[in-house]
Amino acid sequence: MNDAPLAQAIERLRGEWRAASGGELDVFVAQDLTQAAAGSDVVVFASRYLGELCCARLLRPIRAGVLESEDLALHDVAPLARQHEIRYGGVTMALPLGCPTPLLAYAGEAPPDMWGPQDGVASPLEGPQAAYALLVRAACYASHPSREAMLFDPDSMAPRLTEQPFVRALEELASVAGQKKDPAAGASRVAWPDRTSKPGGIGREGEVSLLPGAGAVYNAISDAWEATESPRRVTLLASSGRLAGVTAASRNAASAFRLVEWLAGRENARQLATASPGVAASRTSLRRLSDPWLGPDGPSGSAFSSELNDALAQPGYVTTPRIIGVDRYLEALAAAVRSAARDGAPPAQALQDAAAAWEALTEEAGRDLQRRAYRADLGQPLLLPKQD
Repeated sequence: MNDAPLAQAIERLRGEWRAASGGELDVFVAQDLTQAAAGSDVVVFASRYLGELCCARLLRPIRAGVLESEDLALHDVAPLARQHEIRYGGVTMALPLGCPTPLLAYAGEAPPDMWGPQDGVASPLEGPQAAYALLVRAACYASHPSREAMLFDPDSMAPRLTEQPFVRALEELASVAGQKKDPAAGASRVAWPDRTSKPGGIGREGEVSLLPGAGAVYNAISDAWEATESPRRVTLLASSGRLAGVTAASRNAASAFRLVEWLAGRENARQLATASPGVAASRTSLRRLSDPWLGPDGPSGSAFSSELNDALAQPGYVTTPRIIGVDRYLEALAAAVRSAARDGAPPAQALQDAAAAWEALTEEAGRDLQRRAYRADLGQPLLLPKQD
């Protein structure tokens, strides 16, 4: 879905698939997720859509025999991708072709270990990445052990965007966005793979590292901030990434499961890992893979693959909310970020506006259904109403 470069890379494997299976492989690019799942045996999709597919009953759980396959070697996949990004409702519903997460690209002096109003880390403000940029900061502040659900109250589905971790994160993001930078001092920014364009401020000698962490976390029970002994880092999952799943509509399920196992397996991982900005090497055996992660003029060594694997092995994580209509939620949050960072709106007010938009989207989709979807995103079983 919506990834022509990855589709072309998979299509180039048609001959190998024919030799390995004796079967044919037809690949097409789809614009609509539901139609794609209804008209194919296997669908390759952005990992944030896993919840929508599962709630619509469009995917089959991955078979135990596939998960245990030596060719797949699931144990080689980085822990957070293996244990969380491909699972929904506690069940493995798809296999990973590559799961990027935002990292820090920088030039000049090493960036700070902790977020703050003077950290100097530029954040993307275009499209959904503006929402992700806020989430990676706020999740660090909200990652108190007493609170598993960071984005919504899992009982009421009330958004938590107006709570202190999000307000603090947006205040800092807006503060950094408004600072004038000295070009000679170097630059640092939140970055994803971008293999088609120039690095935009990070030179050929640029570096990459884990994102900063939090020096304090918010305890919502005591309504107090607690200092941390070391930076509290949280990895954002499902901001990008591509998964492959077998559709419920498939009439060739046995062959379809063999195909997703083959595509996601070690044999093809190296070839697909750099096929598009939506994928990256998330296997530990590929942590030294050379990847032109910021385009032809950016660093092309193994630093990106190595740091990505480190990020996907962190103990703390948060997923982009894999609920129905996730893109519309991200659009509302991104608008709030731009309102504060570009237009000077008070961060608390911008987040109140985003929370109101989230409430309206939840009502539109159905609060009970979204509650079920969000709980499944947190790892609880997906309990859908019976179909007529």
